[in-house]
Amino acid sequence: MDRIRTGGRPVLALAILALAAAAGCERPVEQGERGAPAGSANANGAAEAIVELKPIDKAGFDKLLAESDAPVVLVDYWGYWCPACMQKFPHTVEFHEKYAGRGLKVVSLAIEDKPDETRDAALEFLTKQGATFANYIADAKYEDLEAASKAFDVGPFPTYRLFRKGGALIANFELGEGHEEIEAAIKKALDEQPAAGHE
Repeated sequence: MDRIRTGGRPVLALAILALAAAAGCERPVEQGERGAPAGSANANGAAEAIVELKPIDKAGFDKLLAESDAPVVLVDYWGYWCPACMQKFPHTVEFHEKYAGRGLKVVSLAIEDKPDETRDAALEFLTKQGATFANYIADAKYEDLEAASKAFDVGPFPTYRLFRKGGALIANFELGEGHEEIEAAIKKALDEQPAAGHE
């Protein structure tokens, strides 16, 4: 397994936000304060692809990872409240565009404080980013950011996790780290996959 970085498991919402502050996520940002997201799916005049954002709970997410046919899965755990998550999200789209053909499956999972209130704004952001891969949002049954973060055992944000087919964790990257480091781990994981017909 590649280098795994672990952070303190979130216990209090304030602790989560304090850790995220190191990456620029000081507090949830109100919609009226936010500027236009970077990047656009239609910058080149192409037709806008369909982007979806579906609710999911921890059991459903674990099942999704376990049953994935993709040899390598990259999960971007982010939040609409987190500016650093949004700033780094274009790299997630880039990884999908560059490596989907080699077997990489990209998944985004939004961990929100009030998912019912932020879902539409998060979906709009994903659409503008051209996030045509699988996008999920933590189910509203989790009462707040603390509960959702604890359920999915994630934080600080953004967090990226790389999995093998079947859901085995390869690497964990917290606070975004460098996208070059994440890309290197993706390449290595894909290179280590057996050739078709030789599994």
